[in-house]
Formats: sequence, C-alpha cells, structure tokens
Amino acid sequence: MLKIFNVKKKCFLCSKISNCAIVSKLIKDNIKCNVYKCQICSLQFLDKKFVNKTITKNFYKKKYKLLYDNSLYQNQNNIYKKIFNYTKSYLINKRILEVGPGSGYFYFYLKKIVKSYDSVELGAGQRKILKKYHNFSPFHSIKQVKKKYDTIILLSVVEHVKNPISFLNQLKKYLNKNGKIIIEVPNVDDPLLSYYNLDYYKKNYYRKVHLNYFNSNTIKKLIQKSNLKIVKQKSILTYSLTNHLSWFYMKRGNKNSFDATNVCFDHTHNNNSKLNELFDYLDKRYKNFFKNNNIGDIEICVCKK
Repeated sequence: MLKIFNVKKKCFLCSKISNCAIVSKLIKDNIKCNVYKCQICSLQFLDKKFVNKTITKNFYKKKYKLLYDNSLYQNQNNIYKKIFNYTKSYLINKRILEVGPGSGYFYFYLKKIVKSYDSVELGAGQRKILKKYHNFSPFHSIKQVKKKYDTIILLSVVEHVKNPISFLNQLKKYLNKNGKIIIEVPNVDDPLLSYYNLDYYKKNYYRKVHLNYFNSNTIKKLIQKSNLKIVKQKSILTYSLTNHLSWFYMKRGNKNSFDATNVCFDHTHNNNSKLNELFDYLDKRYKNFFKNNNIGDIEICVCKK
C-alpha cells in the first residue's frame, strides 16, 4: 500500500491540488526524481520542477533520437503490428496524419493501405532517419499542416507532452467531420508494477522523457476532458511470460524486442521444442488472464470529436 505523504501537488488531469503519494524517488538510469500519484484521479507524473529543467523547448528537436532497427518487422508480435491489427479499419484508404512517427515503424504497415500519409516530427535527427529508411520528409511543426485528415495517429506520444489536454484540443482542428484520433500510451497498470509491484522494475520503468503515466481510467478521463468521445479502447499485454520471468529471476528484461515479446529462453539458450511448446501454451493462458482482468502494458484508444 502506498504511503501518502503530505505533499501538495496540482494534477493537470483533475485540476486540483491534493495530497500525492510518492511512488518512486528514482527513475531510469538511477536519476533522482520524484514520481507522484494523484490521490483523486490516480494519474502518475514526474516532478514538475525536474520536467521543466530537463525537457527544455529544444529537447526533442536536438537531443532526442530513436535508432532504427530493421529486424523489428521480423517479429510478428511487435507492438506496432498489434496496434495496426486493432485499428486497421480506421486506416484503410484514409488520409493519415501521424504525429511523432519516431523511426517510422508504424508507417511500414500503413504505406500500402492508406490514401495519403503526412507526419509531424520535431527531431532533426529523427527526420533524417525517416528520409533515409522510408523516403519521406515530415513537417517540422504542427503549424506547417494546412489540411484536414480522416485519422490522426499518436503512438507513444501523449506521455511526452507537458499539457496533453491543450495538445489534443489543438489536433482536433485537423480532423475531418467524422475523423478519428488513435492514441496509444504505455499503461502504468503494467503487471510488473500493478500486479507484482516489483520495486527494481520501477527504477527502469519511469524515465525522464515520459512526463505522465496513464492507465485505462486516466487516459479515458484525458480524452473526455479534451471533449473527445471514445469509440473503442483496449488494454494489451505485449510482453511475454518468459520476459516477466526474466524480470523475476534475473532482475532484467530480455535483450531485444523479439525476445521480450515472444517465448524466449535466451539466458539459458534452451531450444527444446517440447519446452517451447509448453511455454507457448502457458504464454497464451497468461495473457488471457490479464486480458480478462483488463490489465496490459499498453493502452489503445480510438476517439472522435
């Protein structure tokens, strides 16, 4: 049970100053930063002084860059394919705007089915990667966008934004009448946090570029406060049973996306087919358990005006 400290903090989501619990005092890379949990709406967020000092105006433009990994597509369980499968009906033959495309992993699935595709990417380094590997040049800023779209995509973006309500209200202007916004965020109800409560996992989970931490309830509240309506919503567990066992027994996850999202015994190099068959079965049962309890490590929402 969380110890409630007499710390008064304003939560942007419920717009109230209230007591907050400190759920962690360290974030990834052993950086000192308090992570608070609002006792009214349960939103979790990084200390605002730390955020204002660290995430400066030009942080994403100059410093933040994700590397490109072509092997990701070989993984049939990768996160982007799961999102694509859930949202495909809102993408086929649509005019798309993706904000924060990162290394273009989602574009890989979009390019053959959409009517048109534009994107907005703040990072200069990231834009070079997108041009090199996908041969398109994103807008530098949302202000450069001059038309409306059928679907706007925000994958692992909203948690990076200081004022998500204002951000979503701004994006609504670029939606067609019956347009949709697809939002995906990491779900702070990740089983390793919410179900097993692993302290050493917390120190790796919270990080300086993720300013706010949503679950199915708080992302729903964010969407409602932005005067949007939810069309459908789903919690998905992307990581495998063996990845979770690795956190339990090795205190670290698997080395790469493929190993983390599939049944893998990379620490023992065990390729026994019977063992793999057994764990494939257990992995499906494991994920169904959390699915039935609406627990996942990512949250996907499709919403409309």
